[in-house]
Amino acid sequence: MKPTILYDDREKKPWKFNGFKYPVKLVRKRMVSGDYSVKGFETVLAVERKSGIAELAVNISKQDRARFIKCLQRLSRMQIKYLLIEDCISSIPAAIKALPVRARVTDIAIHYWLLKIACGYKIPVIWLGKSPGMQQKVLNAFWEHVLEVDLKGKVK
Repeated sequence: MKPTILYDDREKKPWKFNGFKYPVKLVRKRMVSGDYSVKGFETVLAVERKSGIAELAVNISKQDRARFIKCLQRLSRMQIKYLLIEDCISSIPAAIKALPVRARVTDIAIHYWLLKIACGYKIPVIWLGKSPGMQQKVLNAFWEHVLEVDLKGKVK
């Protein structure tokens, strides 16, 4: 298997697949839904990436919420969808304190939105952790699951 993983052309630092089980071809493309998909499955699979709690907090703040809700609505219509956060849930309080006042939200708001994303929009939320080594391991395990379970036998 040599999957082609597509990533949105607005991604500044696309994921790397160091140590991944399969050789991966990365292709930059404008994505309609999510930040990542697999070639040939763009209408079935979408993976939304958040670089951390701070990005999620800005998305749920009043200034960006309407756009983010549209993004979640598009994502929720996909057959296979995920939200991956490059952070730890335990980092929420520190991340909030570091936000500019205009984007500041409460920890309750973040937990509310995480619940709404997972239960209301039916989008599984996966935490990748904070350390680059841990993130790479979780990311590799995630993509292995996507290719071997979610898209079993469909990717060449």
